[in-house]
Amino acid sequence: MENNSLILNNTLLINSNITLIISYIFVLFELILLHPFVIIISNLNIYILLTTKVLHQNMSIILIVQSCSIIGFEIFRNIAIIEELIICDIYYPGSIIIQKFIFFFVLIRNMVGHILLIERLLGTFFYKCYENYKKIYFSISWISFIVILAIGIYNKNKYNECLPKGNNYSLSEKYQLSENIRTSKQLIPIFFCHFFNGCVVLLFGIFIFFELFNTQHLSILKIIATVISSFVDFIIEITVITHHPQLKKSFFQIISKLFLFKIITNNKIEQIELKQIDENKQRSYSINTIKFKGKSDHHFNMLKNAWQ
Repeated sequence: MENNSLILNNTLLINSNITLIISYIFVLFELILLHPFVIIISNLNIYILLTTKVLHQNMSIILIVQSCSIIGFEIFRNIAIIEELIICDIYYPGSIIIQKFIFFFVLIRNMVGHILLIERLLGTFFYKCYENYKKIYFSISWISFIVILAIGIYNKNKYNECLPKGNNYSLSEKYQLSENIRTSKQLIPIFFCHFFNGCVVLLFGIFIFFELFNTQHLSILKIIATVISSFVDFIIEITVITHHPQLKKSFFQIISKLFLFKIITNNKIEQIELKQIDENKQRSYSINTIKFKGKSDHHFNMLKNAWQ
């Protein structure tokens, strides 16, 4: 019996040490790589949104708030990790003030997904006047997943109706409707990322409320949840940049300035396109010149004959 008890204790000790090592690996990965990288991308995203005036004012403000909430979450999570390392307790939940700040920024970040849905609804249903209306709307909707599907179905039907009946819309209305549909499609990955983040927070809350795990296992789950959440935050920030042509262009311009290189392929394509445009312009100009010259000669010949 004593041997069995000793073997059991050794096994538990080994498992505990393995769990501790894995936890430290995750925490150091968060502290050194993950959170700093997400903070850099979020700051770059804010700079692009502030310097590129291609989005509606409401959309720009919402996306900036989203980036700020992600930065706040990443910073205070790093502070919590530093606290854990200082007191040499990887399972330390953090000081109360740090926990409150983390919860606050997580709450704001999760609210942004709902606010984006409301903003896209406004832009879709009131496309005739929304682009010129400068008031800011912030609302929260609990039916986010259903609204995503509703927006997609509505935009698809509206776009299909717009094509054969384009003469019923002014050029400005057609442009605004097309931009709203395009922007909504670009935001679909962000909607799903916010939905996923909300599910992670909800699942972790269920574990705590029903006490399904002990304190040690909950601490490990918290580390895993924050790593997953930070990865999703990174996807959100990258998606904002990569799914909008103008923002993507600004992003690569900034990267090229920071790292002193240029994207050769894009430059070559642009040069070829510019060359083709110049050739077409010259060809069109030559044809128009010949036509104009022929008409003017004919006109003056008629005048000459009339005076004779």
